[in-house]
Amino acid sequence: MKVSVISTVSGLGGSNVVTELAQETRELGGHWQTSKVITLADHFTALFLIVIEETQLAEFKQAMSRRFSELRFEYSAPKIEATIFSDPISVTVHCVDRAGLTKDIHELMQGLDLDVEQFSFFRAPVALVGDSVYQANIQMRLPSDLSIEKLTEKFEELDPALRLSTLG
Repeated sequence: MKVSVISTVSGLGGSNVVTELAQETRELGGHWQTSKVITLADHFTALFLIVIEETQLAEFKQAMSRRFSELRFEYSAPKIEATIFSDPISVTVHCVDRAGLTKDIHELMQGLDLDVEQFSFFRAPVALVGDSVYQANIQMRLPSDLSIEKLTEKFEELDPALRLSTLG
């Protein structure tokens, strides 16, 4: 049986520590349903809602403490039932670049309660047009109450010229 647990992790962390925590979680049979990370200077604190087989939980806790001995881990049971998410989908965002676009996309994803597994983007100038184009590639899981059609509609509200394509 799968169980949900909230992991609070804190300590000194370089730019890759969250990626390393996610990778180790997956290798140990867990999945992050959602996460929140706060950084200040070279310190960070993160909350992760993890779903894992109950029989793997004790080994998971021990392995994480061994692998990341410089970090502090605390675990607690969530007070409410975890949101059920879809299988992963890949989303690509295409549009003309503008100031604040990445920030607006992140705020939208947070507001929709998406489980974002990977986010990358790039900008490229288009000399003939005189603008830059923007492309974001996002690996995510949707909460059960959000359809791909509604997701597309919400993204396109950011900019009428924005186009969203999905795989998965």
